[in-house]
Amino acid sequence: MNSIAMETLLTFIVHLQAGFREQKGQGLERQSLLLAEGLLRKGLLRGETDETPLQVVIIGPTQVGKSTLVNLLLDGDYAGVSALAGYTRHAQGFCLPSLAEAMARTTAKLLPHMERAAPERLTPDRFDRYSLTEAGAAGALGIEQPLILWDTPDFDSVSSRDYRFTVPLFCALADLLVLVVSKEKYADRTVWELLRLLSPAGIQLLVVLNKIDEESRPHLVAALQLKFEQEGMACPVIQPIPYVTEADWGSMGASEAVVQLRSGFLGELTRSPSNSPPLLKPLLDLHWPLWTAPVRREQESACHWEDAVEKMLAAAGEYFERSYLRNPDYRETLDRAVVQLLGLLEVPGLAVPMARARHLLTWPARRLGRWLRTVPRDDTEESSSEVLVLGEAIDQLLLRLQRIAGERAGEGAPEDRLWWHHLWRHLHDREAVLRAAGAELIAGHRAAFLPEIEAAARSLYRHLEDHPALLNSLRVARVTADAAAVILALKTGGIGLNDLLLTPAMLSFTAMLTEGAVGQYMHGVERELKRAQAASVKTHLLQPLAQLLADAPREMPRAGLFSITSEELARAESALEELSP
Repeated sequence: MNSIAMETLLTFIVHLQAGFREQKGQGLERQSLLLAEGLLRKGLLRGETDETPLQVVIIGPTQVGKSTLVNLLLDGDYAGVSALAGYTRHAQGFCLPSLAEAMARTTAKLLPHMERAAPERLTPDRFDRYSLTEAGAAGALGIEQPLILWDTPDFDSVSSRDYRFTVPLFCALADLLVLVVSKEKYADRTVWELLRLLSPAGIQLLVVLNKIDEESRPHLVAALQLKFEQEGMACPVIQPIPYVTEADWGSMGASEAVVQLRSGFLGELTRSPSNSPPLLKPLLDLHWPLWTAPVRREQESACHWEDAVEKMLAAAGEYFERSYLRNPDYRETLDRAVVQLLGLLEVPGLAVPMARARHLLTWPARRLGRWLRTVPRDDTEESSSEVLVLGEAIDQLLLRLQRIAGERAGEGAPEDRLWWHHLWRHLHDREAVLRAAGAELIAGHRAAFLPEIEAAARSLYRHLEDHPALLNSLRVARVTADAAAVILALKTGGIGLNDLLLTPAMLSFTAMLTEGAVGQYMHGVERELKRAQAASVKTHLLQPLAQLLADAPREMPRAGLFSITSEELARAESALEELSP
C-alpha cells in the first residue's frame, strides 16, 4: 500500500478531526474519523516494523461481562469486575506472555493522542489514558506470539459520552474484535451502530453471546444470525456462554463452555489476517462525503466571497469611469498634462514673482477664510476630483461587502453562518485599516500615472512643433508671463490646480490649444489619457485591493472552522484514489 498516500490521508483526517472537535461533534463523523486514523496508523506502522504484537479488543455495551470474559480467557483475576454499569471507563491492555518494550513502544505510536498510565492512575478526570499490564504466562490460551488483550469501556451508557470516543481507536488496533452481548443487549441500537461503523474495515469479528440459558440458546443464536443477514453483514462465529450463579463461578473456568470459548478464540486468531493491510478504502469511500461536506461548504463560502469581491470591484471601476472619466466636466487630468506642457515651452522672461501670483489668485479664498475665522487649506491632492471619486468608490465597495457578509451571517444556511460571521467581524474590525490601505493605493496610482501625463505633454509639444505659428502665438508675453508665474507657484506648493484653472493665463492658453487642428489632436490625447487612466486604476488600485479583500478569509478568526484549502482537499482525494481497494 502506498505509504505516501497513507501519510497524506492521515494528515488530512487529523485535520478533519480537529474541525469536528471544534464543532463539538460526537456523532458518526468523529467516530468514523477516529477509526480511520487508527487504521491508517496501524497500516503505516506495520509497513515500518514487524515487531507489532497481535491485538485482541473486547468490546460491548454495559453489563454484558466484558471484564469477566477477559478473566476467563486469561484464567485469572486481571480485569476489574463490578455490578455497577460503566465500571470500566478506560481501556486496559493485558500483555502476553510479558510486557515487552516493543509492545509499549508500538502501542504508543498507535495511540499518540493518549497517555499510558498505571492502572491506579486511570481516574475519571482523564479519559485519554490507558494501561498496559503484564498478564504472565500464556496459561490456558497457550499463545506463543506476543499479544495484547484489551478490555474496553462501554459505549451505550449515559456517562459514556465522556469516554466512548476511545472505543473506535482501540477497534482500529484489533486483529480480532470480540463483541460481547447478552440476551438483553444483543439487539440494542448502539451495538448495531458500532457494527455498521466497523463493517467496511473488514476487521475479524467473534461474537460472544453471554449469560445464555440452555433453553433460549438456539433461538438467540438464530435471531442474532438473522440480524446480521438483515444488516447485510457476513455473520461471524457466535460463541454462547451460559449464565452461572456466583456460587458456581469458581468452576466456570474449567467448564466445557469456556474450553470451547478459548478454542474458538484461538481459531479466530489463527484465521485473523494480522499481517494484511486494513481495508481502508471501503471505509474512507463510505464516509468521505460526510467528512468533507462541511469543508466543501466553507470552500463554497470562500468562492461566493471571491465572486462578491470581483463584482463589487467591477462596480467600483464602473463608478470611477461614470463619475470621472465619462463626466462631461472631465478636465483635471488633461489640465495636468497642459501644466506639464507649460514647463516644456521654456519661454524666457519668467519674472513675475510667485508671491504676487499667490496673492492675486487666492484673494477670494483668503477673504472667505477671514469671514469664517479659518484659513482654508490649498490641498492639491486630497481636493483632486479623481481622488474624491476613487475614495467614494472604495467607501461604497467596503460598505457593500460588509453588508453582504452581514446578511449571510444572519440569514444564510445555519451551517454556513459561522464562516460569514467571522468574515463580517474581521471586515468590521479592520475597516479603518482597509480604508487607509485604499488611500495609499490611490496615491500609488497617482504616482504611477504621472509618467503618462508627462508623455501626453511631450506628445502635445511635439505636435505644436509641427505648427510653429501656434507655438509662437503661445509664447506671447502676457500668456507666457502669467502662466510661468502660475506654474512656479504650482510646483512650489503656492497654489493648487483648481486655482490654476481660474487664471487668465490658463484660460487663454487652453482656449488656443482647443482651436483648429490642434484641438482635434487634443481630443485624441484626452481619449488616450482616459484609457491609460482606467488601466492604471485597475492595475494599481483595484487589483491590489482585490488581493487584500481576497485574503480576508485567511486572516479572519478561525475558531470552529475547518480551514482546509481546496488544494489540501484535492491532495487528499488524489491520495484516496491511490489506495488499493
